[in-house]
Amino acid sequence: MRDGIWWIKYRIHPRHRHHVLRLDMGPGYRDKDEILMIACFTVLRRFIEKEKPHVTIVVKDHNRAEWREIFFLYRWWTRYRKQRKPIPYPGDHKDISLFAANSLVDTWAALSNQQDDDWHKEDQEMLHRLINVRRYMWT
Repeated sequence: MRDGIWWIKYRIHPRHRHHVLRLDMGPGYRDKDEILMIACFTVLRRFIEKEKPHVTIVVKDHNRAEWREIFFLYRWWTRYRKQRKPIPYPGDHKDISLFAANSLVDTWAALSNQQDDDWHKEDQEMLHRLINVRRYMWT
C-alpha cells in the first residue's frame, strides 16, 4: 500500500515530481545540441538554487577544486552567458553605395559567424567541465 501512495505522489504532487525537468528556455525552435546543453545547466541551476549545497555541505579539502568549478559554472550560466550580445546587423544604408553596403554586410556576416563559432566553443568547453564534476552534485 505504501508503494502505491508514493507512486501517486511522484506523478501528481508537484513537490515530488523530481523526474520532471522544466528547461530554462522560452518558446520557439531550438536545435537538439542546444536543448541538451540547456537541460544539463538547468539541472546545475536547480541543484544550486533548490538544494543549496553551499549551505548544507562541508567541503572537504580534496573536493574543494570541484566545488569551485561547480560554482564557477553556475555563475557562468546564470550571469556571464546571459550577457552575450550579438553583433548588430548593419541595417539599411540608403546613403551609401550598393558596393559599400554589400561590403559592410559581408564584413558583418564574417564577424557574426566568427562570434557564433567562439560562443559554440565556449559552450562546448563549459558543458565538458560540467560533465567532469557531475559526480559531486549531491547533498
